[in-house]
Amino acid sequence: MLLLMNFINNSKLIMILFNLMLNFQLMYKDIKNLYELIINNYINILNKYFINIDKDKINKLRFLDNYTEEEKGYYLSGLFEGDGNIYTRCFSITFSLEDVLLANYLCTYFKIGHITAKYNSPSASAPRAGRTNKELTVVKWDIMKMKEQEIFMNYINGKLLTYKRYDQYYKYNFNNRLNIKLLKPKEFNLTLNPWLTGFNDADGFI
Repeated sequence: MLLLMNFINNSKLIMILFNLMLNFQLMYKDIKNLYELIINNYINILNKYFINIDKDKINKLRFLDNYTEEEKGYYLSGLFEGDGNIYTRCFSITFSLEDVLLANYLCTYFKIGHITAKYNSPSASAPRAGRTNKELTVVKWDIMKMKEQEIFMNYINGKLLTYKRYDQYYKYNFNNRLNIKLLKPKEFNLTLNPWLTGFNDADGFI
């Protein structure tokens, strides 16, 4: 009788151990599948949103080498007035995805600021349509360090054609922060400098 009871108890223990091992295997498979799903989603997101910058193509953008320092200022001014903005502590210029190389070229050439990617949020109907990820829409050349802002402003000072950036500059008190008095916009001959080229690179199309 004692042997029978021991056998039954041992059998129960074996069944418990067997069930634990089985559950562990199932949990391991679930964890493995979940891990693979996360990794695959991560790779898909990288493939979808990663901006592949070809440095050789950036190096081929050499048009600024043909500009004088004054002409560079007019180009930046046109670009800034076309699709730039002044925020509380940041100068920013927005570029479409087609102009990612241009944005990186300018950032690299002038050695100021950094490039950031901007994404839009899915609409309320997006999940129903199978779109749950954010989509890359534009990139921005953001200039946040004061010394770099001074460099930028010294390039464009006296070369503004409109009042929007001028008003923003004084609205956010950059004249005191940078100790640079931004000159009022003025009319000038657009055929004698690259202002229109910069403006077209910001807002123009062919």
